[in-house]
Amino acid sequence: MAATIAEVLFVILLILLVHLGGLQRARPWQA
Repeated sequence: MAATIAEVLFVILLILLVHLGGLQRARPWQA
């Protein structure tokens, strides 16, 4: 299972977006 650099970056970006979205929902004052 060889993933290209583009696929790895896309997955990392997606995880970061979901993580940041969760933080903003949990801490509205930081938005």
